[in-house]
Amino acid sequence: MRPAWRLAITSAWRRRVRNALLVGAVALSAALIAAVSSALASANNAITVRMDRTFGAAELRLSPAGRGGTMPASIADEVRTWPEIEAVAPRLSRDMALYVQRDPWLLDEKSGVYARTPTPFRVNAIGIGVDPEAEQAIRPIRILAGRAPQAANEIVLDATLAGRLTWEGSLAKARKLGVVDRPDPLIQRPGDEPVPDPITTGEPPADAGEAEVRNRLLGIRLGDDVVLRKRFFQSETFTVVGMSEPPPLGGRPQAFLTLEGVRGAFDQDAVLSQIDLKVAPGVDPQAIADARKDDVPAGALLQTTERITSGLNKNMKSSQLGLFLAIMLALLSAAFIILTGLGTNVAERQRELGMLRCIGASRGQIAEGQLVEGLLIGVIGATLGVPLGIAIAASGAWYFREVLPTGLHTPIEWLALAFFGSIAAGLLGALWPAIRAARTSPLEAMAARARSVRIHGVLALLTLGLGFVAAQLLLVGLPDDGQFIFWTYALAGLPLMFVGYFLLGPPLVLLVSRVLSPALSALLGLPPRLLARSVRATPNRFGFTAGALMTGLALMISNWITGGAILRDWLGKIEFPDAFVNGLNLSEESKQALDELPFVEQTCAVTLLPVRTDAFGVRAIQSYQTTFVAFEPEPFFDMTRVVWVQGNQEDALAKLEEGNAILVAREFLVAQGLGLGDTFRCTYDDATYEFEIAGVITSPGLEIVSQFFNSGEDLAKQAIHAVFGTRADLKRLFNSDAVNLIQIDLQDGYDDELAVREIRETLFGAGILDAGSGRQIKQEIQTFAGSTLLVFAAVAVMAMLVACFGVANLIVAGIEARRYEFGVLRSIGATRRAIGRLVLGEAVLVAITAMILGTALGTQSAWAGKRLYALLVGLEFELRPPWPQLFASWGLVLVLTLLAATPAVARLARRRPLDLLAARGS
Repeated sequence: MRPAWRLAITSAWRRRVRNALLVGAVALSAALIAAVSSALASANNAITVRMDRTFGAAELRLSPAGRGGTMPASIADEVRTWPEIEAVAPRLSRDMALYVQRDPWLLDEKSGVYARTPTPFRVNAIGIGVDPEAEQAIRPIRILAGRAPQAANEIVLDATLAGRLTWEGSLAKARKLGVVDRPDPLIQRPGDEPVPDPITTGEPPADAGEAEVRNRLLGIRLGDDVVLRKRFFQSETFTVVGMSEPPPLGGRPQAFLTLEGVRGAFDQDAVLSQIDLKVAPGVDPQAIADARKDDVPAGALLQTTERITSGLNKNMKSSQLGLFLAIMLALLSAAFIILTGLGTNVAERQRELGMLRCIGASRGQIAEGQLVEGLLIGVIGATLGVPLGIAIAASGAWYFREVLPTGLHTPIEWLALAFFGSIAAGLLGALWPAIRAARTSPLEAMAARARSVRIHGVLALLTLGLGFVAAQLLLVGLPDDGQFIFWTYALAGLPLMFVGYFLLGPPLVLLVSRVLSPALSALLGLPPRLLARSVRATPNRFGFTAGALMTGLALMISNWITGGAILRDWLGKIEFPDAFVNGLNLSEESKQALDELPFVEQTCAVTLLPVRTDAFGVRAIQSYQTTFVAFEPEPFFDMTRVVWVQGNQEDALAKLEEGNAILVAREFLVAQGLGLGDTFRCTYDDATYEFEIAGVITSPGLEIVSQFFNSGEDLAKQAIHAVFGTRADLKRLFNSDAVNLIQIDLQDGYDDELAVREIRETLFGAGILDAGSGRQIKQEIQTFAGSTLLVFAAVAVMAMLVACFGVANLIVAGIEARRYEFGVLRSIGATRRAIGRLVLGEAVLVAITAMILGTALGTQSAWAGKRLYALLVGLEFELRPPWPQLFASWGLVLVLTLLAATPAVARLARRRPLDLLAARGS
């Protein structure tokens, strides 16, 4: 074994507790990286699987303009004649209202006895009519039990839909349907013994618990009939012949029928919703799309599936840049902790290193020993941390298995980065201690106990840190090009800012010590100068530890400031209309039925069409669409609370009626400077359209409502913000007449929850998928956003825990270095508690320094985010300190720091003065 290796192993073993803490910091950092990267990869994999299931082997898709439109079925026969096409799979999608009637045990209030009570289980779903043979060739239905539909009166329910037709009404409360390993009350395979019906056998249940147990077995089984409610009071009955897998990431429940079944049930003309095409081997799908463009009828689009999903794929890949930056910061934080720990070791071992030099050890061997020690810390930490992170991600994937049925996906390249990055962090953290150890001369090392802190080193750190922080401010604050700011911030500004605040740790801890030590000493009952003198002796050790501790706090504060501002200043200021009805293509009958309700003042039909624009996002790595919201101008303005940023309603109405005019959301003005009188350009089906901007308004949130209702189905569209035009322009330019939303104005004072309930009852079977109030939608979006902030807060707490290992190492190192000093204090009358209070006082000063650094770093990060949001996404918000969250975050830092210091303090209190005094010669 090389001498340097033996030296490193011996040194590491002698300080095994402290090195174990450093290993713990690296392990938690690696675990955090592995968990986050695996979670992101699992979500992206679920999206990819969903896209694969959506398109199957299809390389081309022929579809009508807009969501919910139709086209003549004769197009499929024409496409079959194209020699370049190998297989054709037509589909017809309709909104379906399904129900089954069951007899659960319900309490009879008069008799006080449980009795069987006829009760309908109802759900709105998307009904998909398919050609079974063609579907099998391109996109087989993933059957869990039973078989695919063959006859017009047969239906297959996906697991989500089957779950909602149960007593409990959701898969969240039922056993996962994807595991069909024995007879199931919801899914039975051919040949299974029938499950006894608990409702028609036995005596009435004795209590609510027994009734609930029996009722839970109620649901839909293979061979049961399910009723389709149509045209308000008409109905059609289908036999359930199969159960299919639900789509990943949720979405609308689906039912599969034959094309004849859908057309017959709805007396539908020979129309189709889409046609998926598989091309012959060796043929370029894009070449077919270009060559056959003139053969496609007006109002239909022929696109490659790759092009349809290209924006989604691009945005999924762009998320990896953010992950990479987060990984780099996590590894830097771990490296800083190792640097502090090993640097402390070098400072303690100055005399030992001097002796080694005197007996012949070379500078290279001394440096190599430090690097090997850092390597050992990195390797052991990575070996422990990466599997731990995978286990954390696996538990999360299991918990959300209904949304992520594809399970855990572990990205080998990111896990390798976590593993080898942790090793690199160990080496990087050991680099400066190695250089410092190698530069030590024997004479200087022997006199190390008498060396005082050099102030010029602290001033150099102050100058360099302020310079790095100022560089980030200049890179983000001076340019006006959002694309340039993003790349300079990601590649230079963010790491410079992070390193800058870390370097500010030592000078700041000296300042904090000078200002707060007198008061803190008095509070803890310590001699006035003892605490300040202790910190001044090793400012780098205390300051760099505070710098490592600031990372999690900065992440938490930045997210609370930015997330809270977006919720308050953007989503909070959107005035949603009273209520909405959503569907694939709502009928005039549905609108008339709404108009006849006594509490409905007015309705307005709305169509939402995604169009392409390069107004938002980072163009090199992101691709977003924009929603063209088509409406009837007069009823829309009558019932929508529009705030005019530029222009006015009278002039805008006149221009909209003339045609080729739109209103744009304020975000376009903020991000691109597009305002009144400017020209807005968008692309649809390779054609470019130009509109005059007739006004700038604050968005009423219709595009958000659409995404709220259709989040599972519109993954590939990736649309943000909206422009507002007329339905006349929609029909004339885009050949679309579908209605996706009906906006509803309720009577003043009428309860919106009651209104939505009555709307659902009235329109059940009338072609709707969902209904909701503006208040309810806003609350659910805010709840989801708040949950997202809590997830980020959990990641930040994990980062704080990583830093706590550094704090514990600092405390242990400080105690070991000052054992003789503590022994002297104990010998002259200092109590165990006084010594413990001194060490805890040092921990408090580290925590306060970390609070200041983390708050400043988080606030500056939030300011940079504000600039980027405005220039790239068009969102403007005001930065305000979220005081409750700030106080909670500061308190958490203090508590975690004290908890990290407590074991070492307790161990110190148990040591006798003689044991401490015996450390003089070490």
